[in-house]
Amino acid sequence: KIIELADKVNRELTDQIPEPHRPPVTPYFIEIQVASFLENERAQRALKEFEEKGFRPRIETVTLVDKLWHRIMLGPYYNLPEAEEVRDRIAHNTQFRPVFIHHYPETSEKEPPKN
Repeated sequence: KIIELADKVNRELTDQIPEPHRPPVTPYFIEIQVASFLENERAQRALKEFEEKGFRPRIETVTLVDKLWHRIMLGPYYNLPEAEEVRDRIAHNTQFRPVFIHHYPETSEKEPPKN
């Protein structure tokens, strides 16, 4: 119950965060972060859920404030309208609130993931 309440509060707070300012440069590629979990088991369940819906998700791990997070990622997308369509479909048909991760040529050292 505590985890569910914390999850609900986090989702409500996330909905209030404005979209970040976008530079005038077109992104080199876009990834969609669908969700992020502390528990690997929850990430695995979400991964399977998206696979069953026809997506090709992957899990990336990142350490933030000494905690290991398991992020569900989609992409790369090189076409903004396609990425927006996927993001909107996920937002309207699932419990998740996906966000874009923009990668720009002059600032991004990250190479697009291999599918």
